[in-house]
Amino acid sequence: MKLSQVKSAVKQTIRENFKQSVLEGKGIPKFFLKMGAVKKEIDRLTAERKSKFGGEYARKLNAETDPKKREQLKQPILAISQKISKLQANLAGMYEQEEEYIKNLDKDTELDLAESVSESFQKGKTYGGTKCEGGCYVGKQGLVKIIKISKDNPTNTFIFRQDNFSGLQPHFIKDGVIGKATTLNPSYDLDRNKVRNLKIGNDVILSIQLFD
Repeated sequence: MKLSQVKSAVKQTIRENFKQSVLEGKGIPKFFLKMGAVKKEIDRLTAERKSKFGGEYARKLNAETDPKKREQLKQPILAISQKISKLQANLAGMYEQEEEYIKNLDKDTELDLAESVSESFQKGKTYGGTKCEGGCYVGKQGLVKIIKISKDNPTNTFIFRQDNFSGLQPHFIKDGVIGKATTLNPSYDLDRNKVRNLKIGNDVILSIQLFD
């Protein structure tokens, strides 16, 4: 079994056993007990946002030309998105604690459980986003994480985008260089549409894909 599979199996075991009496009896930190509840609340609010503000509501918003009416239509979407963002930030901190906990498992076994992006990211699959699939990327700190992933894997090209109606356009990133995605050719956009000091709001939820 690959070391990355060992790490994944440990995480899965922890997440599948959220009974407090069992986990505390085994000395598992209490923050693991909160992760399931936070993720469920994120899923609930995300589903509610999609149900209330998708489809016809989204078409109405996109078709509205009056700035004041458009802003009124956006307000309830922003309100629920902010709630999700706060929970995402909470969950991001929990994931960092989880990573630290998992890393410490190798102290007595001399096992290096670190895994590369090629092992943990599948091409075309979406990570992050409102469900924190495989990790959370929220606001400026989320962008910092994405840049680090890119620099740690300089031969890979990633694409990241917003996942909560923030209006941020998709961007390619390779070895820390960011370019606005205007085509399906990352080499072109990273050369012709390079972006320096990309500004990200603290409430922006990002998703990332391994593009190439």
